Amino acid sequence: MPEVLRKIVVENSDIISKNWLDEITEKRKSDYTSNISESLYHSTNQEFINVIFSSINHRGDTVEMDDFAERLINLGWPLSYITDGLQTFRRVTIEFILNQSDKVDTNEFSRILKIVEDG
Repeated sequence: MPEVLRKIVVENSDIISKNWLDEITEKRKSDYTSNISESLYHSTNQEFINVIFSSINHRGDTVEMDDFAERLINLGWPLSYITDGLQTFRRVTIEFILNQSDKVDTNEFSRILKIVEDG
């Protein structure tokens, strides 16, 4: 992640986390995690968002994310919880960054996004 974008994401982690948690909670009403207790679901979401931001703070180091994902899968959580959570984080973060267009060169951001999507 380019430093200018990483800085925006890290500096606004509270807002992005809240938006992510709101979307994940809303999604829960109609998905595979509805049978998980509210407290377990909430604490797991908090841990998940902390792991995501830890990876961002460590410039993309995925060791903690790998460990988190492996532990959840071993506990019987569906892999789709992790993929949906990461996709939701990506969407929420992109939306937030684009709304910060005064701080971001949107053409450069679009170029970076295309590189990421084309993988």
